Amino acid sequence: MIIAVNMIKWTFQTEEAILKVRSEPKALNNHYNFLDNQLQNIVNLVRGDLKELDRMTLGALVTLDVHARDIITPLMEGNVTTC
Repeated sequence: MIIAVNMIKWTFQTEEAILKVRSEPKALNNHYNFLDNQLQNIVNLVRGDLKELDRMTLGALVTLDVHARDIITPLMEGNVTTC
């Protein structure tokens, strides 16, 4: 459930950032920075004292969040402005 909600949230926020690019040229860059900061926060949680199931869930979340963050780079490089 956590991972599904995270991906839905990412999709919504990424679409919003793409649509804002016309009025805010740095919208995707700001979104990338937000995702990177969020990822660092999750990594810090993983480094802490967690139950095994929590560590596995967050580990999977880190993997997906790295991919999700990295998807933003080609969008920025391609000057994407529409979904």
